[in-house]
Amino acid sequence: MVRAKSRLLGVLLAQLQAAVAAVAAYREAVTDFFTALPASHGTLVPTLWAELGDAPGRWASWQHLQGHSGVVPVTVHSGKRSGTHQGIYFRRACNKHLRLAVDQFAFCSLRQSEWARACYDGYRKRGHGHHAALRALGAKWVKILFVLWTRQVASDEEYHLATMARQYLRQAA
Repeated sequence: MVRAKSRLLGVLLAQLQAAVAAVAAYREAVTDFFTALPASHGTLVPTLWAELGDAPGRWASWQHLQGHSGVVPVTVHSGKRSGTHQGIYFRRACNKHLRLAVDQFAFCSLRQSEWARACYDGYRKRGHGHHAALRALGAKWVKILFVLWTRQVASDEEYHLATMARQYLRQAA
């Protein structure tokens, strides 16, 4: 009985060593992946990534993702009545975990991104409250994150600033 159990223990230890090695390799791959992503704030970026998912066709567009994340308001238009049932309302039906993660991401980006700080300050100067300005900044970040997610590339602040400058020049022309 002792010999049989000792052999079983040997087999179980071999299996456990293989599992420990596989988990270590997986942990290293996950760590490498998330350190390559922009603004790695502890569990914030992994939370965003987990909420976005990895299914390529999950989000039809960046607008779809903005609505799902709750960073854009709900606009209600009624064709039957004018003025009575029209308005803009805070979006309550959304992924609240994603909304919180985007809100925290936008807040953390204020210290690390020039354009994010300028965007937030612009909203504040126009009379938006702190949370409304963060949601508006978060909506911009969701659009950027959607593009990064679909292209599977890391964020580049210089590239983003150059793209913003090109768009501004096109609008001015």
